[in-house]
Amino acid sequence: FLQGKFQKKPFIIGTTTDEAFPIIYDVFRDIMTEGLYQIVMQAAFMGKAPLVLKEYPPNGSGDERTTLSRATSDHYYICPARRVIRAATQFGLSDVWLYHFDQLTEATGVELWD
Repeated sequence: FLQGKFQKKPFIIGTTTDEAFPIIYDVFRDIMTEGLYQIVMQAAFMGKAPLVLKEYPPNGSGDERTTLSRATSDHYYICPARRVIRAATQFGLSDVWLYHFDQLTEATGVELWD
């Protein structure tokens, strides 16, 4: 997409607010301490981790899975969808649509929204 190598046809692409939420809570079934959060962020983002941690600092709640879910959703789903839309419009395609579905995700015993 970024080089304009796609069919020039109308399309729709989008994400949900907490795209990575089920993945993070499946992988990390117990609470995620701030220390573990820092380790995971360092491993995932390596040299960029300090910049990413400025955007997604620990929330101080004692469980950082929600913060990791937001960072992961943005990095792997939301930002790439936006890059695709931007690339499409840069290459002259005007009939493109970006959606963002924000229906609350329900999970037993998890307080995701303050």
